[in-house]
Amino acid sequence: MSIHVFFILSKTEFNKTIALIAAISGIFLISPISLIFSLMAYQKNLLAFE
Repeated sequence: MSIHVFFILSKTEFNKTIALIAAISGIFLISPISLIFSLMAYQKNLLAFE
């Protein structure tokens, strides 16, 4: 999920803060927070690409 968030991060300006929080928490292995923010970033950016 983090790899997809990194891919989206380079493609869009929408909701970058949520994606950055997900990526940083993923790097520091805070998995519950990372999972929640990754799913939020994925869902919100999925709407932007439709």
